[in-house]
Amino acid sequence: MINFFRNIRKQYADDNRPIKYMRYAIGEIVLVVIGILIALSINTWNENRKDEQTVIIYLKDLKKELTEQVQSLQSVYIDRFDKKIEGLKLARSYYEGSFEITDTLNFLSSITYGAAASLGILRFNHNVFESLKSTGNIGLIESSLRNKIMRHYNYSNLVSTLSKDQSNNYQNLINSFRPFNTNKPGFISKFDQVKMLQALKTDYFIQQTNIELSNTYHNIDRINKLKKSANELIQLINEHLNND
Repeated sequence: MINFFRNIRKQYADDNRPIKYMRYAIGEIVLVVIGILIALSINTWNENRKDEQTVIIYLKDLKKELTEQVQSLQSVYIDRFDKKIEGLKLARSYYEGSFEITDTLNFLSSITYGAAASLGILRFNHNVFESLKSTGNIGLIESSLRNKIMRHYNYSNLVSTLSKDQSNNYQNLINSFRPFNTNKPGFISKFDQVKMLQALKTDYFIQQTNIELSNTYHNIDRINKLKKSANELIQLINEHLNND
């Protein structure tokens, strides 16, 4: 294309030889400028295309990370809350003397389940988000979606931090009552059963039970809110990917 313009420019320059070289020089400058502009446009297009591909890759990875978080919240915490609360309430009822044991092993197994999904171990995988921040690539994402991503992960960090602040000794206390065998998770020896029943009547145990129960109630709302936020963000990412 540049050669085409150069030929036209040379033809006009030849028609008036006294100013031939001036026209030639000006034309040469114009052609150089046009060449530079075209090169810059192509380079800009290539860079924008690379940025778009980078965003798509990150959004797909974020979607995977958020999906894993939703699954973890559901299976590790939400699905266990009802049975966990039931076990903690059962411990309180026994301490208060309002519960009569008919099956000791079943009763103690329910009490033990109160330590499931202990609130002091709320940890989430934020590797993709942290990579986005550390590389500065988060700035490539459209502002509205970027702000929603930031809000979700900030809240996720808050939930994790609050769970650590609210951790107590209930889980360690339960584990200290008897050795836990993963091959026989429901097994409690006769000796340990007697010791556990004695421990359940102590003031220290009921204090830890009350703390664990209170923390569980607080975190039910937080975890459900976090799951809802993650699902909404997944939907927004899907919409963005479908539009590209």
